[in-house]
Amino acid sequence: MKKTTRYLLKKKYSLKTILTSKVKSTIDRYKKCRFWLTKGLWSIVNNWKESVPVASKQTTRIEDIFRGLDENKDLLEKRLNDGQDLYPNCDTSIWLRNCTRDIPTPVLGKIEGKIPEWLSGSLLRNGPGSTKVGDYEFKHIFDSSALLHRFAFKNGTVSYQCRFLESNTYKQNKAAQRIVITEFGTRACPDPCKTIFHSGYQYSTDEMFERMCVVATIKCRWPLHPGYMHSFGITDNYFVVVEQPLSISLSTAMVNRFKRDPMYSALKWFQDCPTLIYLISRSDGKTVKIFKSDAFFYLHIINQYEEDDKVVIDICCYRDPSMIDCMFVEALQNLNKNPDYAAMFRSRPLRFVLPVNHTPTSDDVENEHLYVCPEMLCDLGCETPRINDFKIGKKYRFFYAISSDVDAENPGTLIKVDTYSKTCKTWCENNVYPSEPIFVSSPDAEDEDDGVILSSIIWGGSERTHQVGVLILDAKSWKEIGRAIFITQTSIPKCLHGWYAPAVQKHNIKVLS
Repeated sequence: MKKTTRYLLKKKYSLKTILTSKVKSTIDRYKKCRFWLTKGLWSIVNNWKESVPVASKQTTRIEDIFRGLDENKDLLEKRLNDGQDLYPNCDTSIWLRNCTRDIPTPVLGKIEGKIPEWLSGSLLRNGPGSTKVGDYEFKHIFDSSALLHRFAFKNGTVSYQCRFLESNTYKQNKAAQRIVITEFGTRACPDPCKTIFHSGYQYSTDEMFERMCVVATIKCRWPLHPGYMHSFGITDNYFVVVEQPLSISLSTAMVNRFKRDPMYSALKWFQDCPTLIYLISRSDGKTVKIFKSDAFFYLHIINQYEEDDKVVIDICCYRDPSMIDCMFVEALQNLNKNPDYAAMFRSRPLRFVLPVNHTPTSDDVENEHLYVCPEMLCDLGCETPRINDFKIGKKYRFFYAISSDVDAENPGTLIKVDTYSKTCKTWCENNVYPSEPIFVSSPDAEDEDDGVILSSIIWGGSERTHQVGVLILDAKSWKEIGRAIFITQTSIPKCLHGWYAPAVQKHNIKVLS
């Protein structure tokens, strides 16, 4: 019996040694592949940089738009050395609050002002709910356990509920009381009883995906570095796909899979390469035309539409993807010690006009891609933009957003932009932080902005963490109509995205014999 046990232990040790050797060999090969791939890409970058076309004098380069927007860095560093907060009006703790329990039973809110009687439906929101699992903490806001919120409107009253999204990852983390799945910016805490071949990844098939079909394909400009995309546009005749020079290194991603490292480290930014904008025919899936501009980073497209043989696309643009770094928990905690933070989070809404039938000339074309420069729609940082849903893919006039300027006098600002006149209206209140503004059209609407804006709100500081509200603005006048405030038994963090779902009208059905 002892001989058998020793034999099995020897075999187990031998097998473990072989597996460890093979894994190490595989990782080494991927590192070599990544080295040569990166070397080749830098060669492409340098070649493009030498031949980049010069923009027309009538247009504006993206780098010129952002130049001069930032506060003098020397002054910021002097304030830092003097022990002052660099951004005293911005409270990033609103992202780091931890909801400790679901609120399944609707809580009625205290009404201030008036809630329109015709509002009948639910404002549904999602976003980070908790940065902690047991004694462990997520490193990035994108990784937090997702929390769903519901503000239900009926007959001039509003109620509130929230609960965590019980995904497979959430259930596994909760059961283990630690982070067991590697996320976008957070490395999993390994189980000592498991190896890399038991990494806990689970995939499920959804009926929605089974009903999908491929309508068009685009060849990546770098086959092993596909572009990172968060959103795309649709008009009557085109899909509008924006390929920014932020890519995902497949070689790094594969190495990360073995090492359990976060996906974030596989993102590669090529500042000296252009952003490409593809027009794809919705009828046959073919690429109609490719445009290019200076490099920029984006998450959200505002809207896009066709007009006079042109496609117009409006985008919330950043000079580079540094804003992703700003959403790490440590970066948020150290906001007031970083003189670069506001510049990293700086964005502007830019309009690109794409002439579909324009014949390129040697002055404005490079490799048959027409070079386009944008126009700035307003001189305020805008994020999570929304419009009247009836105008999606159509010519529109107004969009609504929250401020992304952390160094503004009041970072918690709601913005209405008139794209015709290039003017803005703003709403803000001291220590109040609104979320993405959702437009709801009024029942008798005639104009594009006839309706209300719904925005969930929370308060900065440590005294009102167990409080959440919903704000109602008149979308046309941009004045507050009313609000509902809820006292909760747990902290409520700021949310990110959502939508309004009208209540389903019930009708009596008569059965005739």
